[in-house]
Amino acid sequence: MPSLWENWKETALASGIDRQTFNSRLRYRWEPKDAATYAKGTSPFSDWDKWKEVAKQNGITEKTFKSRIWVLKHHPERAATQPYRKTNRKYN
Repeated sequence: MPSLWENWKETALASGIDRQTFNSRLRYRWEPKDAATYAKGTSPFSDWDKWKEVAKQNGITEKTFKSRIWVLKHHPERAATQPYRKTNRKYN
């Protein structure tokens, strides 16, 4: 089975991304597509304000949005678009 690097190698090299940078980005929980296509010095997190606004439109509070990124290590797009989980918790 080919590694992620082998699957994305051509795209990454065309974007100026070497294997070490690609793997480092994956360790920081970047999506493989983003790790292979964002130029060095940029990131999907540079669109912070855009995703924060999308989260707000989806009824996700800023606190939850930030928590999903920093605690749960979600990609900003996922943090802004994933709906709340429904639980059967009952609060007193």
